[in-house]
Amino acid sequence: MDPDPDYEARQRWAQLPKEVRKEVIKRARKNEPIPDPRLAKIALGWAWAIQGPPGARKQVGAFTLIVDLIGNLMLPEGKGTFKRVDIFDGARHHDLNLVVRRTARQVERANYSGPPPA
Repeated sequence: MDPDPDYEARQRWAQLPKEVRKEVIKRARKNEPIPDPRLAKIALGWAWAIQGPPGARKQVGAFTLIVDLIGNLMLPEGKGTFKRVDIFDGARHHDLNLVVRRTARQVERANYSGPPPA
């Protein structure tokens, strides 16, 4: 298994209670920032683990996204479904999920307005 440079950001996000992660996502979908700066930093860390920080985005090819989508459709209880798996748990294998990627962009948009990090 290759090392994950975003391991710490993912761990901090995963350690949040599920209800807190849901609230962060709910606020992000309404473009409302998180009032707690510590929680906002954790949420941004997760979002940037998914997509990369501004100025250093992780590129995902269309073929990879299509294969992931087909895999999710063929496995009704697989890694990206909503039935029994929390796709917002911070696990790396959810990074290609289009819903997760869109949510990461929403979290960033709602909570980051500064210049790209150095």
